[in-house]
Amino acid sequence: MDPDLDLGAVDDHDLLARGVADGAGWRRRERRPRRWARLVEFHRRRDADHRAREAVSPHFTLTPRQETVVEVSALWGLGEGRVRHELNVALFLSSHFTRVWDLCLSGQLDTYRASVIADNVRHAVSDPVQLFKLAARISAFLERHLSDAHGLPGVPAVVACTPKQLRNKLTYEINRVRAADAAERHRKAHAGRRTRASDLEDGMAHLGITSTVDQVRLADHRLTLAARDLRRQGDGRTIEQLKSDLAMDLLVGREEGVPTPSYARPIINLTVPVQTVMGIADEPGELSGGTIVPAGLARAIASQPDATWHRMLTDPAGRMVELSTTSYKPTPPIWRHVVAEWGSCFEPACSAPATGVELDHRIPWPERETSTSQL
Repeated sequence: MDPDLDLGAVDDHDLLARGVADGAGWRRRERRPRRWARLVEFHRRRDADHRAREAVSPHFTLTPRQETVVEVSALWGLGEGRVRHELNVALFLSSHFTRVWDLCLSGQLDTYRASVIADNVRHAVSDPVQLFKLAARISAFLERHLSDAHGLPGVPAVVACTPKQLRNKLTYEINRVRAADAAERHRKAHAGRRTRASDLEDGMAHLGITSTVDQVRLADHRLTLAARDLRRQGDGRTIEQLKSDLAMDLLVGREEGVPTPSYARPIINLTVPVQTVMGIADEPGELSGGTIVPAGLARAIASQPDATWHRMLTDPAGRMVELSTTSYKPTPPIWRHVVAEWGSCFEPACSAPATGVELDHRIPWPERETSTSQL
């Protein structure tokens, strides 16, 4: 045990004050286990105080855990979320995975791997018997991966497994102790399969697809083989670039000989000044939903052979000239006007692209006519 971790001999102030030093300097990663130990000791004291006060009065505003987070985050200059996470990890390991905790305090296990263990297990297993079995198996795994290849005298062996190996082991052992409900958990996970699109910076975006691991690996393997074949034919794109382009070609119907069905031609609305399209200005464009794209990408979208463009008239101040109709249903020019002007749903908490939502009247029709300002 590190002599600096004889924590019972110091008062509350010194206990936390030394934690500031543990988090500073080039050796802060080595010192983080000390900081965790201080968190556990400080929480133990708060818990003891809480129990003593509870015997007098049951009314408290903060739990021992909350009190620890508030006081420590203020003194150490760390966000409450970070302190809360470190405290949760430290308390879990010191209570349920004592051998892992000892490896941490001795410097043989880094805090990153220790956090991986705690975060994976504490969110998946709560039964004490299952935790006991898991702790024994994971501890044995870590000890098998202790290595003294560094050859430094006086320095203990360190855990040398890769994070991926550790995660695989955790997944395997968690599934072992939870074998009884494995089928039900898989059924629920499979029912939640989905795609997710998210915007990135600089005119890029990410598309994720959730499916069973065998299907995802099969798809990735096929993309890799196809990309390698194109590379052998002299294509200058990297393997990853080719895999991305091949996947998008398949999804949007650009692969050779496969026509795009009519239902698969959604509207991707881009509002951009005509000067940008003409190349005499570099103002960015805006996709429906509010995503900003650089001028170069806007021009590339405009140059696609199947792109359809509509002119929107504006007044000298740049506001689009209002259009209206006496019918309830807006005309196509009115629809295009509203979609271009708003970009996304008008609700403050909703960023759904305007091209995919319904138009509605601000003041019910026929009290007011159907116009761009009333939709």
